[in-house]
Amino acid sequence: MTNLRLIAGGELTGEIAARTSDLRQRCSELNDEIGELAGLVVQQASTPAPTAVLTVEECVHELRVSRSTVFALLRSGSLRSFCEGRRRLVARVDLEAHIRMAVEAS
Repeated sequence: MTNLRLIAGGELTGEIAARTSDLRQRCSELNDEIGELAGLVVQQASTPAPTAVLTVEECVHELRVSRSTVFALLRSGSLRSFCEGRRRLVARVDLEAHIRMAVEAS
């Protein structure tokens, strides 16, 4: 920023007014940017983080297929799974690998 210098007469008032106007404009631009960033933060906070493992029902939803189709994929070994207690779970990385292979095959 340039140094203020003493200017005779009303020139100093004009320079102060011009700089004040510039600062107001910059503040307005920064406020707009802060508003955009706040919107992104809200959007990110409302998006749930993906889980590491999925239930069969979650796989049905992710793949947009029927429950019997997911069980057929599990039986055939196309989609890997494991049991935790009485629940059958699929690791997200295995589901994503299945999707990649299916896309490459088509």
